[in-house]
Amino acid sequence: MQKGEPRKSSFPLLKEFLDLKSAEVRAIVQLEALVNLRREISYAMDDLVPGEVMQRVRLVDIQLEKFSFILLAGINSTNLKWATTLHAMSLGMESIKLSGIQTVESGSILSELKQVSESDPPRVKASAERCVRFCDDFTKQTAELFEESVNVVGEAFNVDQHAVSVFIEAEVRSTIVFQFSRTASWAMRNVRAVLGQPPWDVLFPGTATGSLLFAHSISEIPEHELQQPRVAVVDRAEGDEDIPHAIKGIVLGHELPHLSHLGVRARQAKVVFINSEDTTTFKDFKKAWTSNSEDWVKLVVSLGVEPLRMEDAADSSRAEGVSDTHEKVVIDIPEPVAKRALVVAATDVSKESAGTKASSAGILEAAAKEHGDFKVPRSVVVPFSSFQRAAQAGGPELDYFGILQGFDELSLAEKETRAEAVAATILYKFPLNQDIVRKIQGSFSKETRLMVRSSANCEDLEEMSGAGLYDSFANVPVSDRGAIAEAVRKVWSSLWTKRAALSRSQYKVPHEKVVMAVLVQEMVEAELSFIMFSNNPINGASNEVYIEMAVGMGETLASAEVRGSPYRLVYNTSKDRAEVAALASFSYSLQPGVGNLGLEKKAVDYSRVKMTTNSDWREEMTRRLAKIAKFLEAHYGKPQDIEGVVVGKTIYLVQSRAMVK
Repeated sequence: MQKGEPRKSSFPLLKEFLDLKSAEVRAIVQLEALVNLRREISYAMDDLVPGEVMQRVRLVDIQLEKFSFILLAGINSTNLKWATTLHAMSLGMESIKLSGIQTVESGSILSELKQVSESDPPRVKASAERCVRFCDDFTKQTAELFEESVNVVGEAFNVDQHAVSVFIEAEVRSTIVFQFSRTASWAMRNVRAVLGQPPWDVLFPGTATGSLLFAHSISEIPEHELQQPRVAVVDRAEGDEDIPHAIKGIVLGHELPHLSHLGVRARQAKVVFINSEDTTTFKDFKKAWTSNSEDWVKLVVSLGVEPLRMEDAADSSRAEGVSDTHEKVVIDIPEPVAKRALVVAATDVSKESAGTKASSAGILEAAAKEHGDFKVPRSVVVPFSSFQRAAQAGGPELDYFGILQGFDELSLAEKETRAEAVAATILYKFPLNQDIVRKIQGSFSKETRLMVRSSANCEDLEEMSGAGLYDSFANVPVSDRGAIAEAVRKVWSSLWTKRAALSRSQYKVPHEKVVMAVLVQEMVEAELSFIMFSNNPINGASNEVYIEMAVGMGETLASAEVRGSPYRLVYNTSKDRAEVAALASFSYSLQPGVGNLGLEKKAVDYSRVKMTTNSDWREEMTRRLAKIAKFLEAHYGKPQDIEGVVVGKTIYLVQSRAMVK
């Protein structure tokens, strides 16, 4: 073959496809031949030089893509069976990849689909969930791409807005992704039936009564405007928000890790919470209740056959939603104890000198030696006294403690302004003793990357977790003095983010007693990260260890920044049995940036992840983690909330704290 000519190997594949098309064989057989042909054409395109031949080959491929839409539509119109559906999903996703649509993500999904079998329903569900999310994201992005320019043209030619909307919808529905979404949705619905799972996921069961509220996101709900209890129907959450005081129940439009910061806060505040795992189901629910906005409703969420029920509430039931769950909790803030040293080993601090998180790191180091099946990263601590010295070093002109006075008497707007001012004071005016940086550097090898984490005296308490309220920073190079200093300052100043300050006010925490220590740990580049509770927080079972796990660093679990579901594993200690509630479907993991601070997204190919592909390995890892959880529960004398990572077969623990009451 000469440069600029199509491959001769394409011709037999072309003839095979045309023969099958003429013979009108089953659509799935034609689609397989078509995908084989398009794959060969994509190889040929690499050998062609730009010019007329390349253009003609590209036009052929476009027509083949259009015909794959027709074939997939034909498959969807038949009485689908599992074998046909999974084969069609694999061929459909390869067609999408060959069309150049999000090739990294579509390629990762394709690798998964080639391994999926109807004999493994949890894996089918995880793959189908990722496929449906892929289609939803593509639809949204395509609509946004067309919306602005099409609306401008429509206005210029005085085209009816409804006609403009129909045009955009028609463009979306004409793509291969649309037909693929129908196949993936069939798989999602039917695998739920096989598993006996509804399209709703219960995070915190109970009954909530209040006025019905619709919102795009939790962060957009105006706390200061809510004068009565509310039940909120919310499109999306970031996973790191505070829940407004008046919100008593939440129906969320997408998946959320149960052990995310938001999940922990919902359980702590006893906010009834349920998530939708199906976009269509959530849209239908919203549509059914949209006309009832501002009406008084009762939301009932249960772990039974009917997980979600909402009904109009009679006037007599309104008092049910009025109670203030926050005021019933008395938060005991430990009085800070001074340490003379600027930086201290984690084994030498207490919660009074450096907070629960930092002191627990030291306790874990001792526990690791006793247990033997887990390790703890090396860590040092910048204690409370270093923060207090910095606050006092500014003298009367700084007056840090003076500007905290009367904070809770301010209006909401005044509180937000004051919090920003206090955070800026800490970040820019607190003097940072450079010996702190030098001692941190001297505690680790030169190649080490660090996790610089908050350890306030008002977080990780049994009465108030403070989960995610204060900042931590990943992938900080120990060789970079400036980066270390900046990370310490930012952790200190996160004591006064607006969210943290307002949360403390909500829980009646005295601001003048609040101080910040900094836990500095050697960063372990995780293959898998996990959060586990030694008692099941969903059903309260003390003989069950509940574990959520994700590929990459743990920030994926802590927030909802990356859409999808984690591995959900339950180990029953009475029966010595590991159960898989769900396999992970996150599209991306968070990994340390190469040569950069912080973390970056990387597409996950679950066909290469043993937690997905190897059931024996998964069961053994679940058993090991559960035994560690119960060991720590006995070691600390109370149920534990534990965070850690897995590298190869080695388990590292980075944190253990009491489960929130």
